[in-house]
Amino acid sequence: MATRIEDEAGFHGLPPNLLQEDEQGSPRVFSLMPGLNRSERRGLATRIRGGLRDRNSRRRSSDAEVTLDAWKHPTFRRMSFWHEMRGGPPSSRDFRPSTFIAVDYWLLREIDSNLDLLAPLSDERMSQYCPHWERLVRSLDEVCARYKTKADTRYFALWPRILDAAVDWTIVAPNDRYGLVNATFALSSISGDPWFVEELKRRCPESTSYFDGLKYVGETDEGPSDEAEDVSGPDLPGPVLEAGDPVPETDAWRAFGAELRAIRRLPARRRPDERGCRRDGCGHPR
Repeated sequence: MATRIEDEAGFHGLPPNLLQEDEQGSPRVFSLMPGLNRSERRGLATRIRGGLRDRNSRRRSSDAEVTLDAWKHPTFRRMSFWHEMRGGPPSSRDFRPSTFIAVDYWLLREIDSNLDLLAPLSDERMSQYCPHWERLVRSLDEVCARYKTKADTRYFALWPRILDAAVDWTIVAPNDRYGLVNATFALSSISGDPWFVEELKRRCPESTSYFDGLKYVGETDEGPSDEAEDVSGPDLPGPVLEAGDPVPETDAWRAFGAELRAIRRLPARRRPDERGCRRDGCGHPR
């Protein structure tokens, strides 16, 4: 059985439901993003390729493979989320193409599509649902300072709602289970803290299999390695950061940051017609 290590910063991988093929033969995660058509996918993959340390290594990979490889990487997910959410999430009525790069944004939308209307809960109340909340916020402040942005705790207001909905797993519809699992994973992802996933599995053991395949940073199937694991191979975007390390000023990270800033400057436009994909308040098809 795999063992966790100290100072991990989240998980490698994605919940398996996101990798299942939909009716069009594409990974299900793409279907959570209305407007992510073939042209937008190609543009997204191009931006991600631009941030790869070895741009030639993925030349023959498909756009979907490049994008999924990036989304499976914990540093990429967290960095892209906090860069993209600077100034707060966009209105659910507006379409901002740059949000496609921040997969956790779309996973959180499965619980509430109006993230821009979320208000952060008080520290006192959050501590009731997350005992180490004060320490988590301090850590998040440090991480966001390195990304030259500010932590926004509104997203964690979804955690009590997730717990309330998961009280009796047996009566939760399959698609709603996916939403709860994906949002929980996203909270662990943006915080760099596996605790949210661990806590949902502790409170709701039936959810455990929905997280199959995720690996802690530095973890192997045989257990943690004695040396820092090199997971920054050609499939991943740029050098890997260990917990607590400053963002290195390398060409790869500068290029990635420039890409993020450039796509954030794209004008917002009305979200395209989501025919067949209209979603209720929990982000699921009606």
